Amino acid sequence: MSTKTLGPVGFNLTGEYNNTKAYEKLDVVYYEGSSYVAKTDSIGQLPTNTEYWDCIANGYPNSNGNKIKLISPDGNTTKYLGIDNNGELQLFNNY
Repeated sequence: MSTKTLGPVGFNLTGEYNNTKAYEKLDVVYYEGSSYVAKTDSIGQLPTNTEYWDCIANGYPNSNGNKIKLISPDGNTTKYLGIDNNGELQLFNNY
């Protein structure tokens, strides 16, 4: 029986985009509130460059960590949902 190497068959989550890192096809990066998957190998190509990347989850960028404001039904409590420094979803008390 012969075998065939398929190469990557799923996404490779690589974290925050880094312009000095070499990315390969199917690498996924987080950049300015959105997630992008590499269409081809590249170095230094911003994820917003559609020749090299496809946006797979469009976020809402802002200057304070991309947090979402949550208000309790009675309007008395406000929390913020966002990603902490370890890349984990976290509930914050302030923006």
